[in-house]
Amino acid sequence: MISAPVVNQPEFSRRKSCFAVPTTGDTCRRRSSGRLLWILAGVLCLLAGCVTEYSGGTQRTSDPGATLDKRVALARQYIGVGDWENAKRNLELAQEIDPENAEVFEAFALVYQSTGEFEMAELQFQAALKADPKLARARNNYAAFLYSQGRYIEAERQFQRVTEDTLYSGRPMAFVNLGLCRIQLDNKAGAESAFTRALAMDRRNPVALLEMGFLRLEAGDTGEANRYHGTYKTVSPQQSPRGLLLGLMIAEANPRKRLDEITQATREIKAAQKSPEGELLTEIADWTVNGFLAQIARFGLRSRVANFVVTNVPGPTQPLYLLGAPMVATYPAVPLTPNQGLAVALFSYAGGLYWGLNADWDMLPDLHEIVEAVDNGGFKYLLMP
Repeated sequence: MISAPVVNQPEFSRRKSCFAVPTTGDTCRRRSSGRLLWILAGVLCLLAGCVTEYSGGTQRTSDPGATLDKRVALARQYIGVGDWENAKRNLELAQEIDPENAEVFEAFALVYQSTGEFEMAELQFQAALKADPKLARARNNYAAFLYSQGRYIEAERQFQRVTEDTLYSGRPMAFVNLGLCRIQLDNKAGAESAFTRALAMDRRNPVALLEMGFLRLEAGDTGEANRYHGTYKTVSPQQSPRGLLLGLMIAEANPRKRLDEITQATREIKAAQKSPEGELLTEIADWTVNGFLAQIARFGLRSRVANFVVTNVPGPTQPLYLLGAPMVATYPAVPLTPNQGLAVALFSYAGGLYWGLNADWDMLPDLHEIVEAVDNGGFKYLLMP
């Protein structure tokens, strides 16, 4: 399955297909598909502190280099609050001092990427690397940009070069990103090698642990998959949906035990009141400004961080009536947001449990197979003594 890159996609009018599946009982097994994307661009270097804005153009000092640094730092602060125009204005002033500065080009690229001007963003990334081929952060961000565009071969090449810089602070995550590229290219051995290198440098990296679990499971090594998943759970006690999926895949075939694991994991997530998707936004090496992190979080959640949604709503336990006629069934429907492929809703009513499945036809034309799986396997535990 292919991870959905985190990139702001244009909205399209989409054909939708819907199914409603009635069942009985008040619990269920959820079946999820797809791969949650773990890749995001690492952005910006550590900011030195607050910078005062000066009107009337570039502040004149005896040190042009210091003035340039202040303008770039100020631009990054504007990026941090999503003020793209003022960010560009300060970068233009910085570029007047040094027209070939690599960090200015890189910051311009981040602005254009954030505003959806992808051609301009790529030109600025390329200019940054031409000005300073050794700027590993810019190369890492360019590689992540290529990944978000689905250009996995080019992204792999750039991530490989980033990992060769032994002094780059984000090197462990660069190996993780390299592994994710290789998964997209169906190079499982190369992906496993990259994740192994990442774990050698950061043995608690949750992305690498989880992906190694999936790779070992696909290779038939359930014991190693279980070991990686166990370590992942100690690092991330509130499992992500993808972590929960791995646990289900390596669990015994007993439906009751699968249900117990779902129940326990979802209870822990709700108790922590934590969005599982958010954890991937904190794993990248080059985050700096809190405001910018919030902007990227909103950007990511608008995009394809999660393309599959499951929700359950408890309904009335007694039948409802209208003018003496009982309501015999009710089916929920969750609308699809841009870039979501499937939404599953469950609604309990008068001792029954009713499913509503809503899918994007282009992204998931085989919704009927999921419906059949629910009918055939989703409630086997009810038949057990």
